[in-house]
Amino acid sequence: MGLDDAVPLLTAIDIAGGQLSVMEDGAEITEHSVINFVTRFLDGTLPTTEITANNIHMAAGAMSMI
Repeated sequence: MGLDDAVPLLTAIDIAGGQLSVMEDGAEITEHSVINFVTRFLDGTLPTTEITANNIHMAAGAMSMI
């Protein structure tokens, strides 16, 4: 099992707002793509998903990889 199969490579979590965003599968992680992802998350143009018991487990797995 490779890292790609286990958890998303980049996840942004807004705990207070109850939202999370996951970088699309297959996206290359570069300085530019990370800056773009974070900027879009902060300005509200990145699609978000409501935090639920099902997807917070996935996001917690990503955070444990840091």
